[in-house]
Parts: sequence; structure tokens; C-alpha cells
Amino acid sequence: RRTEVHEIYMVTLEELEAFYATVRIRLISAPVTTQLQSMLNKDFDMQQLAPATRQASSYIFDISHLERQCFEAYFELRQPQEPLRTLLEAVADIFYKTLRPVVLACDSVDFLREMADCLQMDILEPHQQGRTKRDLAPILAAVFRLHKDVQEKLIFRVQMCIRNEIKGYQISSADLNYPDVFFALDPDRVEELPGAREGVVQEPPRGFQSGWFPTMQWTLEILAKIYRVLEMPTFQGLAQEAVDLCIASLKQASQMIGQRALPSTSGGLGPLVQLMDSQLFLVKHLLVLREQVAAFECDLVANEKYFNFSNVWEALHLKLPDGLLGILKPKLHMTQIDSKKDM
Repeated sequence: RRTEVHEIYMVTLEELEAFYATVRIRLISAPVTTQLQSMLNKDFDMQQLAPATRQASSYIFDISHLERQCFEAYFELRQPQEPLRTLLEAVADIFYKTLRPVVLACDSVDFLREMADCLQMDILEPHQQGRTKRDLAPILAAVFRLHKDVQEKLIFRVQMCIRNEIKGYQISSADLNYPDVFFALDPDRVEELPGAREGVVQEPPRGFQSGWFPTMQWTLEILAKIYRVLEMPTFQGLAQEAVDLCIASLKQASQMIGQRALPSTSGGLGPLVQLMDSQLFLVKHLLVLREQVAAFECDLVANEKYFNFSNVWEALHLKLPDGLLGILKPKLHMTQIDSKKDM
């Protein structure tokens, strides 16, 4: 009540609150850091990244609740209250600085995806409503920053996988073993494959993905992992890049199948057999790819802008006066590339 009588009381109270926050930060920083680091010890397995994140988040939320209750025991809450916010921000900063190096050291798409999903579904969304969002806003802000860091690292690793496993994939002769690879799916026809009697035929994996070209399998696996983990515009960009590169690799493989040498038993039908094998290979994979990509419910459309300098070039050849050259400006064109339609 005295704070309403004279300004000096309010200034003194704010100084006491700031001093209290400083003492508490100095007191709890070391033990909280030690406790969080114990959850991420030297023998920490990246497979436990999501459970450890969940455990660390639960711990830091408990600490924040206790610190807020302790502050309320000495001081009356009001808005705004900068010392309390500073105290909670210091606790949140300890959490962020402890987990961020682990995120930067993780190179697994699977583990990063699990951690991003854990932060979003188990921590951020349950605390987005009610009093918790207002009372522990600094903690949620630190968790949100960490979630963004995880997403950025996940995007980087996905781009690396797209570049190495799809764009940079080296096609081998075993990848072009079509249509013989489908015969291996039937146990009764394995003996018909070349090399079956010598025991050198490696039977491909059975199941729905049997017979898929490796780049298409990589593409669909990567997209399935990051779907609904990344924001939709980001996912669409990565999906279009992966699908475009996958289609290019399928076309390249189709051309190589059409140019490969066939056994002499083919006779005069060799060129026709090559053409049919290559076309059926491409049609089969494009149909499967289109069906699988449709399940992601996203638009694989990219807008490309480019300048057309043809009118300027013509003006230079005609040697028009300098005054007229300023009128002739390059034209801006925009095109849309729809990967789904291309398939």
C-alpha cells in the first residue's frame, strides 16, 4: 500500500526484487546446469535424445514453477514485474544452452525428427493455453527457440540426404536388373534368374517396397519422416526438390535400361525388348511415386521468375539512340512448375 503513497517505496521494492532475482540466479545456476548435464552425460546415446529432452523439459518446468512460487512468497505479483521475468529467463537460458550443443552434434534425421516432435507435441502444445502460457512465457520462449534450432538442423540434414542419396546416387548394374528383379519375388521362379544355379543371385527384400528403385525409396522415406514435423511451406519446398531429383534419376535409369546389352537369345526383338523394359520401368515407378506423394496432401508447385533480355539485345543490334534504350527494359516472366503434373 505504501508504494501507492510515495514513489520512493516503489523504487525500493523494485530494487529488492532485482536483488532477490540476482541472488537466486547465482544460487541455482550451478546445480540446475549440473542436473541437466547429468541427463546428457558423456556416454549419452543419441537414440535417447527425445526421452532426454522430455525429461529435461519436465525438470526445467518444475524448477520454474518452484522459483515462481518462492518469488510469490516474498513479493506481491503485479504487471509488469521485470525481476521475475529476468529470473525465469535465466533458468530458461540454462536449459537452452545445455541442449543446443546436443542438437548441433546430432546428424541423424530420425533422432532430430523425434526431438522436434517431442518439443512440439509434448511441451509446446500442452502449454499453449491457460495460465501456464502467461506464467512461464520465458520458458516456453526458450523451448520454442530450441524447437526452431532442431528444425533448422533437420532441414540441413534432409538437404544433405537429398543431395547424397538422391541427386548423387550412383546407379549400379544391379539397380538396372529389370524385369528380372520381379521374378525373384516369386520363390518358384528364382531359378530362372541369371546366376541362380551358381548361387550368386541376391534375393531383394520382400514386401510393398520390393522392386522399387533406390532413389524413389529414399525420396518417400525422407518425406514420410519430415511430414508434419516441419512447417508446410518448408516441407513443400523440400518435397518438390526431392521429387524432381527422383524423377530425373528415374528417367536416367530408364535410358540406361533401354541401352543395356541383352542376351543373344533375344534375337531380332532386342531393340523392342529394350524399349519395353525401359518404358515399363519408368511408368511403374512414376505411378507408384504419384500415388505415394498424393498421400502427403501438399502442392508441389514452384514459382520461377526470370528476366527476358531479348528486346534489349535487339535494340543494341539496331543501334537505337541512348534515349530509346531506357524505354526498352527487360521483361519479367513467371512460370509455375508442378511436379505432380510432371509425373
